[in-house]
Amino acid sequence: METGLIGAIGAVLFFLLHMPLPWMLGALTSVMVSRLGIRRTLAWPSSFRHIALAILGFMLGSSFYSVNLRQMAAQLPYMAASTVFILSVAFVTGYLLYRKLNLSPMNAVFGCMPGGLNHIIALSGESKQIDLTTVVLMQTIRVLTVTFIVPFIALHTLTGSGGSGNHYSFPGEGSASLFSFLLFAVVAAAGFFVGKRIRLPGSSLTGPLLATSIVVLCGATPPRVPDTAVLLTQLSIGIHLGLQMKPDFLKDMRRLGIYTAASNVIVVLCCLGCALLLWWVTPIDLTTAFLSTSPGGIAEMGVTAAVARADLSVVSAYQLFRLFFIFFVVIPAVQWYFTRQDQKKGMTANKVRGTDPQ
Repeated sequence: METGLIGAIGAVLFFLLHMPLPWMLGALTSVMVSRLGIRRTLAWPSSFRHIALAILGFMLGSSFYSVNLRQMAAQLPYMAASTVFILSVAFVTGYLLYRKLNLSPMNAVFGCMPGGLNHIIALSGESKQIDLTTVVLMQTIRVLTVTFIVPFIALHTLTGSGGSGNHYSFPGEGSASLFSFLLFAVVAAAGFFVGKRIRLPGSSLTGPLLATSIVVLCGATPPRVPDTAVLLTQLSIGIHLGLQMKPDFLKDMRRLGIYTAASNVIVVLCCLGCALLLWWVTPIDLTTAFLSTSPGGIAEMGVTAAVARADLSVVSAYQLFRLFFIFFVVIPAVQWYFTRQDQKKGMTANKVRGTDPQ
């Protein structure tokens, strides 16, 4: 209750100050300040976050109602190219942090890797080669930096560049039947539980997103989520992000904070350059292209896209492609590479010991 109240106060304050994404960024800021400054012990039920992500997943999946699959398929080469480019920039910044801060290569790679915060952290915890505290701090700083910078650029610098694409509005949204609400509630819930069962990356969001998009592409018209639910979704996501910054991080903030934040600013600026190129060679408007390539989590970029009136279906498709590419291709490849390197070092060390004079 206290956490929700603190988040709501921050959201209202940001709203009165006309800040971008006040319900998410205001809640994030007030909760983070309470955690770090006042040292309040705060908590937020995980069920609230899962419900918020499921609602957001439904919203993003609903945006596929007017998608031309052939046009979306034509975007696949651009999705792949932009993903490889963004990951390359992230790995270069990781290498620079590795050299500057004397981090281990694994800590640098996982700390700078764009993707779902919780899943990157969970995978990091499975490796004995990784200092989990360092990766958690770097990933938290990455998400917070991107979550503040990207909405500001999208909603202020790129104002007016949003196209007339697929925003969050649907035909017949005012006359949705009770059956339609119940149908999509069941679809989203089924996507949520199936996603959990098959361990889909970001399943709380991607499960409902994929399930809803499949039903919508089959011809069903989705109902509109009430504005109050949308605001509460933003509030819940903001509170959750604010809680990620823990007081224990303060001792390492001076060493890691500035450099990690600066590296992510570089990544965001490179994403803006990539977005300009996409805007030039594809029919995507600039705001949509920027949010599609930005390295924030799909939840944060989805919320920003809805507020910025970007094309939600395109943003969802690009962000999903990168999320799945990271989890099913990049992370296994990185883990295999470093494991192989450790095995080679072990074999070399054994040979050296074997040739030592007795």
